[in-house]
Amino acid sequence: MDLEGENAIIGRSHRTPRADTTGERSQEIITLHPLVLKSIVDRTYRRIDWKKLTTLKRPGARWLFARLMHHFTGVQSGGGMFSAPYNIDLETILASSGMRRYRNAAGVPVIKDNIRQVRLDLTELKEAKVLDPMKPYVERFKKGREKGMRGPERVVGAVWEIFVSSETASAIIDTNRRMQKSELR
Repeated sequence: MDLEGENAIIGRSHRTPRADTTGERSQEIITLHPLVLKSIVDRTYRRIDWKKLTTLKRPGARWLFARLMHHFTGVQSGGGMFSAPYNIDLETILASSGMRRYRNAAGVPVIKDNIRQVRLDLTELKEAKVLDPMKPYVERFKKGREKGMRGPERVVGAVWEIFVSSETASAIIDTNRRMQKSELR
């Protein structure tokens, strides 16, 4: 049996019995990761625009897009800069997205490089019309002193208020409605 992506979200295997010389009894088997299967059974999955997701080039932009579509269920109709934003902090992004933590030669975290990466991801989402074109996000810095530091406070983190476009807001609201209908059945 040939397994491709055994630990992947979607696994694929192909079986051909030895005595089958024509391939008529061959089987193609598709398996889903247990968490995906649980999400389907529990109906906790969320729809996502696959075409938009796959056209995003930056892994962080893809992750943020998927997170917005899955977690920002309270989006207001119309989206935009006058609606309630989705809030996310740098620590959440670093812990959940797989983004590497930049460090200098001495091993000290270099937060500004991670902030720059998030800005690039948000810019790509704005260009892909996932975020509001007029005001895609507001960035706020967290300042403080790390253990043993002297001198002025430094940037130790960041929080972003993300404003989705009206198109993205509509897609999220549509998914909310579909999920509500499936729960009623």
